[in-house]
Parts: sequence; C-alpha cells; structure tokens
Amino acid sequence: MRNLIKSIHWKEIFRIDCYAETPIFFVILTKNRVEREFIKCETEKPYFIESTEAVGIDGKQLEVCSLFGKLEYTGGYDKCCVIYKPSEKTDIMETVYNRLDSLFGKNKPMLMCCRRFDILPKFPKTEATVLDLEVIERAHYKSIKDYFDTMPIQKLIGLIRMIPRLKKNSKFYKAESLTINISGAETEYTLLNFKGKNAVFYGAIISDESVLTLLKRWKNRKAFHSIVFLEIEPFKPENVEKIQVELDFQMFPAAVNLPSTEIINTPHFNFTFEFPSETPPTYIVRDDGIIAYITLDKGCLHFLAKSFTEKQLLESGYSIRQSTNY
Repeated sequence: MRNLIKSIHWKEIFRIDCYAETPIFFVILTKNRVEREFIKCETEKPYFIESTEAVGIDGKQLEVCSLFGKLEYTGGYDKCCVIYKPSEKTDIMETVYNRLDSLFGKNKPMLMCCRRFDILPKFPKTEATVLDLEVIERAHYKSIKDYFDTMPIQKLIGLIRMIPRLKKNSKFYKAESLTINISGAETEYTLLNFKGKNAVFYGAIISDESVLTLLKRWKNRKAFHSIVFLEIEPFKPENVEKIQVELDFQMFPAAVNLPSTEIINTPHFNFTFEFPSETPPTYIVRDDGIIAYITLDKGCLHFLAKSFTEKQLLESGYSIRQSTNY
C-alpha cells in the first residue's frame, strides 16, 4: 500500500474505476489513460506471498500484501492485494474506495463496472456505470431500480445485456449517454423515454413506423430536446423512400466535401457519425430550422443534431461546421 501511494501523484489522476466482480479490482487511471495502478481484493492470499501486513483503515484491520516487483506475479499492473473474507466483501469495497477517494479522489469521478448482483456498491462519486447483469429474479430488478434511484444522474450508462423496463421517470433514462449492446424489442420504449444526449442501440429490433414516429417528434420539437447523437443497429427499413419523404430528407450537393466521419468526444465514450460512402449525404430540418445529419447506410441509422440552422448552412455554402467535443 505504501509503495502504491508513493508511485501515484494525485494531480495526474483522471478517474478511479471499480470492477465489481471476482476478484474485485480498483484501478487508478492517470490522465494519459495509459498508466494504471491496480488494487486487487481477493479471498485468498497469492501462493507466492509468504506474509501479509495488517493495515488499519477507518477502524478496520485490512490484510494487505504488495505485489510490486514479485517475479512470480504475471498479472501486469497490480501493485497491491487486499485479502478479505467473502462475508466482508461489501465492507472491504467501501473501505478501500473511501481510502482511495481520500488519498487520490480530489473530486475525481468513478466508473463502476459490475457483473454480480451481490456486489453493486453505490459510491457517491460514480458518474459512469457499466452493467453486465442477467435479470432473472424480482430481487435483481429491485437491485437495479434501487441503484439508479440512489445514484446521481450518470454521464454514461452501458448495458452489456438489456434490463427490464424501469419507470419512465427513472434516472436511468436521464443519463447523458446510453449504450446498449443488445437492446432488442425494448429499443423503442427506451428511446421514447430517453432524455439525454447520446444513445447507441445495438441488436435493435424496431419498425419503420416507430423510427418515423420518434424522429417526427424531434422535428416537431415535441421530444428529444437534448439529443445530439443516435445510432440504431441493425435498422434495415422496409420502405426507405417513405421514411425519406415523410421526414423530408434534404440532400447535400455532390460538390460539397464532407468528412467521412465526425467524432463526438465525451469523458467516457466516443461516438462516431459515419457519412454514407455509397449514397449522397442527407439531413433533416427541425421546425425551428436546426438541422441533423441522417443516414440509413449499411443497415443502420445514424443521426447527428447540429447547432446551426439550414439557413446558416446554405448561407455558408455548406462549409459551416460545429465542434461536437464535450
């Protein structure tokens, strides 16, 4: 633990990550996002460690050993290992987190990655949550509901597996960015209640009519007031022309030179809008004149709202650009 503290300069800390799984990991991530320091929490002492050290933290005695410089250890970045009893895992996680936060936190955010329902801590500085959980019991649903009810609105929520529907006013739908690996038939309901800026739905099942309804609500300024980026994949419309007509697609002149991609940088995730490679780029216009790039290329939907109007776009000779960095 002392070696770990000596090796870290708190001013260089970008974020503290917690991986709530077996074993439990805490990762101190530096600003260059390359240098990392790991603290591992295990129920058994590594075989090559002869002795451990009792460290008193917040009134608790932690059994700690250093992995620094151990030739037998090939795990990479780990510098410190905390040994705990299975019944103590929640207390140990809170103790380690509180100590890391007091030493290196300085208002640094936390990212929580969880794969187990019995380890889903609610650390107050968590601003990004990634869940890989299969909800098969009512208690699982309650655990997820309580988590998002308790936590502050997240800057990023990532779901490896889809979760059951939450109440429409859940803070889950207010996350700034949402990515779902397998959204399935819940794509429409989730998007309908989404209040954030960026959303990515993979493994989506959604109809032409649902997409039309959702995007018409944006055009009419009835919903999605904050939306910036949307990706739905797969999306293979049965009637592309109907969507283009009803949303009044506008085409960029062939002479306009647009970039192949546009990146939306966020603290925890980068979103990429890809302009079509085989068809002319298109956009749609909101009732107040604001435009959004839109493409139905390559079996998916990409949507990127801009901050300028169609009038400004035309007056600039289609040269106007907008930074989408956060």
